Amino acid sequence: MGALLIVALLVSILPSALSDRYGKGPYCEGGTASYEEVWKVLDPIGDLRWRLVRGKQQNGPGGAKMPRPLEMREVMWKCHLEKEAIALVGGRCLETVPATPANRTELVLRLTGGKHHSYDSVMSVWTKELDRTPMKESAIGPDNVKYDGQVRLWDYANWEKSSPSTLMCCVIFRC
Repeated sequence: MGALLIVALLVSILPSALSDRYGKGPYCEGGTASYEEVWKVLDPIGDLRWRLVRGKQQNGPGGAKMPRPLEMREVMWKCHLEKEAIALVGGRCLETVPATPANRTELVLRLTGGKHHSYDSVMSVWTKELDRTPMKESAIGPDNVKYDGQVRLWDYANWEKSSPSTLMCCVIFRC
């Protein structure tokens, strides 16, 4: 009886879980990111955060392990934040970063050149920075890490915060 209940539960949950990951069209009504693009953003951030939770994230090449967080929430894509970001940039490529509303953090990456950049390449720049640029030792305590002002690690520091779970929103324009 217990096995039948588990099978019934899996059968009822699996289709909705798969539709969240493999749907068609934009992920959000009125949004621009497809399901595939959303997961190309969420997966690297999830991997980054899991490396921290498991104590496997090094501080730069050959550096010591970063301290484990006491808590790390799952990050989710929020449609209202995607709509805010679309409105903020006005649907066009901007030369300067727009003023960010209160209680929001902007993460802007401008990749130039003739190459077409994907969500994968953008997320790789953001989530792999600590692998290339170590944080100063003074920023790493025995049980906490405090952003130390290094400009190259600003975006990384925002992705790895333990408390935000709804910071997700990306808009990529091909300029």
